[in-house]
Amino acid sequence: MSFIDDPVINSPFEGPKRQYQLDDEGQPTGLVLEGRRESIQVVPVPAAKRKVKQGERQLDDGATTVKQNQLVNET
Repeated sequence: MSFIDDPVINSPFEGPKRQYQLDDEGQPTGLVLEGRRESIQVVPVPAAKRKVKQGERQLDDGATTVKQNQLVNET
């Protein structure tokens, strides 16, 4: 059974006991893992609005910041 066929694998009345494995881009692979995934917040960092002059380096071009939700992960 794949993620597309049946995306719900946990009971709505209990804490999560299984999770779908995610690839490097955050998409489900279809493989079911035991346990609860850590709660994280992905914050996109917008790219700079100004144009980069020739010869300058641009350090951030739309990167993301990942923060762990400590309070959620403790429960």
